[in-house]
Amino acid sequence: MSDPSPPAAPPQPVDKTPTEAPWHPLPERALFVHLAGELLGVLGLIAPVILAAFLIIATLAEDSTLALGVAAGVGVAGLALGIFISQRRFRRMRWRLDSLGIWLRHGRLWQHETQVPINRVQHLDLTRGPLQQANRLATLVVYTAGSKHGAVSLSNLDEGDAERLRDRLGRQIDQDAS
Repeated sequence: MSDPSPPAAPPQPVDKTPTEAPWHPLPERALFVHLAGELLGVLGLIAPVILAAFLIIATLAEDSTLALGVAAGVGVAGLALGIFISQRRFRRMRWRLDSLGIWLRHGRLWQHETQVPINRVQHLDLTRGPLQQANRLATLVVYTAGSKHGAVSLSNLDEGDAERLRDRLGRQIDQDAS
């Protein structure tokens, strides 16, 4: 007599579509470290403008006090604008980890999204600068193969999140290799 059970289904391929992992923001305590890091860039951009304003006003008005006041005003306005823009950029940074790899997203007007596939990851590093150490933050550096940029950095992560990401990515790399 034949067995009435239906034939076994063929094995299904492993689903390699990304899971809907949530996007994670950077921790609030990282804002100060982010602003301190970008402050040098902002100062480098506004210093020539301050100098030009001072020289122009000093030449036209022949009054160095007025020129100094205008230059200081330009400097303060430029610094305030730089801090405002940096703060907005910080609030738009997100990351997520899914079955395919790690994703980074930032920007509002010009949105940038980067995905680093697991099979492209060569190795991982955690770095911590002095300000990051004081605020329990870290930078995860993901070194990649076969891409136009050799590494992708995710700065100012919570230290625990950075360690978990490194460990989980490392396990996923090991699983892909076997």
